[in-house]
Amino acid sequence: MMKHLYYLKYLLTHKWYVFIECCKRGRIWRGITHDLSKFYPSEYFPWVENFYGKDPNGKETKRNFRYAGLHHKNRNPHHWQYWTFYDRNAKKEVALRMPDEYIDEMISDWIGAGKAKGEAGIDIKEWYEMVKEDLILHKKTRQKLERRIYGTK
Repeated sequence: MMKHLYYLKYLLTHKWYVFIECCKRGRIWRGITHDLSKFYPSEYFPWVENFYGKDPNGKETKRNFRYAGLHHKNRNPHHWQYWTFYDRNAKKEVALRMPDEYIDEMISDWIGAGKAKGEAGIDIKEWYEMVKEDLILHKKTRQKLERRIYGTK
């Protein structure tokens, strides 16, 4: 029972911080509806077991956690992975353009996750610099994202 309370506390804390960040960007509804799928049993229980269970390194726990993560990214358009697909002709993963509301929610999610994990002092610009090469983004999406992160026009 305690593991569920620990995870619920983290999840609600994360949602709160994301809500605050979304409000700063004028995306109130995105903040309200953010990560609702994490309450679905297909996501909730594997995440609880992975982060607070007795055997987080167990084969079944890891497999269920991976499936839950895949479900989450495919259900939530604020994840850049939601907008990617494998192009067999190009033989690579390519990205579609993300609408502005989801770019704003994605940034809010990154900031909210850091704050919920107690990493409130981490600068979003520094974090983005560390991960940007791993993100598969449409050219226009990357331009908009970087304008928002770096505050340029």
